[in-house]
Amino acid sequence: MTRDFPDLRDTPYSHRHLLDFLRNYLLSFRDIERVPDKKRDPIPSVTELLQAGVRFQTGDANNLLDVTFKDGVMVIPPMTIREKTESLFRNLIAFEQFDPSTSDEFTSFAVLLDNLIDTSSDIVFLKQKGILQIFSRTEDTEHLFDRLCKDKWFLVSRYSDLHKQVKDYCNHPRHKRQAILKRDYFNNPWTSMSVVAASLILGLTLLQTIYTILSYN
Repeated sequence: MTRDFPDLRDTPYSHRHLLDFLRNYLLSFRDIERVPDKKRDPIPSVTELLQAGVRFQTGDANNLLDVTFKDGVMVIPPMTIREKTESLFRNLIAFEQFDPSTSDEFTSFAVLLDNLIDTSSDIVFLKQKGILQIFSRTEDTEHLFDRLCKDKWFLVSRYSDLHKQVKDYCNHPRHKRQAILKRDYFNNPWTSMSVVAASLILGLTLLQTIYTILSYN
C-alpha cells in the first residue's frame, strides 16, 4: 500500500489534516456514496471459499478497496503488508468511526480481510496469487486484521452486497458439488484419466447392452 504522493495542493478537495489527506489519496478521490450502515455479516475464509468453488484473481493495483465478486470469482487488488500497516489502519479506522461525516471505506475493508484471513494457509494462498505482498512475519500478518476487528462491533456498509453474493454462491448445492468433484477427481491427472476411462467403459457397456436387446428383438 505504498505509492508516490502527487502534488495535491491545487485539487478542489480540502484536507483537514495529514490523516485526512492520506485517506483521500488512498481513495483516489473517488465519489463516495454514503449508504446505510448494516450489521456485520461475516463471510467464509479463503480456504472455505476455495472449497466452495470460489476463485480468486488479482485486481487493479491503483484501486486498493475495489474488491468485487461475480460468477464465482473474487477480485482483490494487491496489498502491501509492512510493519507500519497495522498502525496506519488503526488510525484510519479510528478516524472513520469517530467522524460522522466520513464514510467507512477502510473499516469495511479491514472487516472483509478479517473474514477472509483466518489461518496461515489463507495468507500463503493470497501471497501466491500476488494479492498480498508481505514484508513482515507471516504470523504477524495472520493476526493483523484480527487484532483490528477483535472485540469491536462495526456497523459496516461498503461490502454488504458482496458479502451476500458470496454467501449465496457458497450455499448453492450445485457449486458445492462442482467444487468437490474438481477437488477429489480432477486435481490429479491419473484420477482424471481413471474417471474418463470408467465413463468410456460404462458407455460402451451400455451401448453393447442396447445393441444386444435390439438384435434379439
